[in-house]
Amino acid sequence: MINEFELNPPGDDWVSGAEFVELYNPGPMPVAIGGRLVATTQGIPIIVMIPLGVGIPARGLYVVT
Repeated sequence: MINEFELNPPGDDWVSGAEFVELYNPGPMPVAIGGRLVATTQGIPIIVMIPLGVGIPARGLYVVT
């Protein structure tokens, strides 16, 4: 589930970590998310692929920058 995001912070959007999506796994089991894509839908298109083998532990977080 998308827990939090920042898509247009004040200042330079290209600073590492300025724009992010935080994913949360509320379940009791780990979830594999490797190979999934996170993409912008406005402005300059940016697509980020989550590396293969990445997972979110139970009740854990993963941040895509």
